[in-house]
Amino acid sequence: MKPSLSPRRPAPVVLACILALAGALAGCATPSFEAPVPVTPARETQAQLSAVRHWQAIAADHAAVIAAGLKASPWAGTPVQLKLAPGASPFLRNYRELLASQLVASGVKLRLEGSSDLQLLVGAEVVGFSRERENRIDIYNPLLFTSCGVAGMVGREARDWSIGRGLAVGTGALLAIDAWRYYLGQASQGADRPVPSHELVVSTTVHHQGVVAARRSDIYYLRDGDTALYVEPRPPAGTPSRQIAVRPQ
Repeated sequence: MKPSLSPRRPAPVVLACILALAGALAGCATPSFEAPVPVTPARETQAQLSAVRHWQAIAADHAAVIAAGLKASPWAGTPVQLKLAPGASPFLRNYRELLASQLVASGVKLRLEGSSDLQLLVGAEVVGFSRERENRIDIYNPLLFTSCGVAGMVGREARDWSIGRGLAVGTGALLAIDAWRYYLGQASQGADRPVPSHELVVSTTVHHQGVVAARRSDIYYLRDGDTALYVEPRPPAGTPSRQIAVRPQ
């Protein structure tokens, strides 16, 4: 008996697979929005402070910029008076000393007593953000290779209305490729590391009667448990507060 050349009807399992894959691929269509979507800048790295040695590195960087700026200014060779407001944070107190050492090593003359035409100011401010922020990699379709590959193999195997060993092996290989792509994306973005919720802005300025001669500012991550080192200490409990009497007019 000659085999029949008439096409067979698709098996229900094959049709279900095709419909499911078609739905998955259709779900990858670009959605429409009524408002702009917030985006973040491109991937960057930012140093995190976790040791006094890191404070010394900041002082060295700022001292190099200040020294170069003073050499190129009309006040080259003029001593710089270093001041620090009372009640400063532990970081600022130590940063002042480290900065003074680095400035002297860079050839800048410092005046610790008396007055000078040049004033050097150091400042630092802690900025707190929400604890919900995190690094993540946005993958448009993490199963792109798997979806397209399985759809193609289903279409090829649909002639015999069976899904054979090749489909299973191919699906596993494509899943491995997608998993590797996802891992590389996560590793490159550093998404496995938590993002600190506190950052520090450090600024060093040299000015002459309000005219800036040199300046440097930098931003660093802080360990959330170390923020007390960077803020001004509160007065001890029981400290009497100053009261001002106001007479009615």
